[in-house]
Amino acid sequence: MNIFFVTVLHKLGNRRRCWGWYEKFEGAEKAVLENHTDIFEVGYYDLAVIEEYPEGVMSLPEKLWWYKATYPEGSTPEERLKIYPTVIKLAATPSQFLGIIGLALG
Repeated sequence: MNIFFVTVLHKLGNRRRCWGWYEKFEGAEKAVLENHTDIFEVGYYDLAVIEEYPEGVMSLPEKLWWYKATYPEGSTPEERLKIYPTVIKLAATPSQFLGIIGLALG
């Protein structure tokens, strides 16, 4: 059985937090797209990745899905507490994360 980890990051690569895992991709993607529990923390994080891991010690992700969250330009953290970000699925891995895997467990 594979599991799907949800991790959020900042585009500069200096922040990372794994929020949890799901048995099914659909649950993980729903959590990201709907910003469950404010996983993007009012803009502190702006990227999310879902990594599919197989069972085992030192396993590596088999597949990754990337997402980007944006808030209205010029909005303050206080304003962002009252609105949801726009979250889109990215077609490709952001360039600063090319070749980097294991973000949830590493």
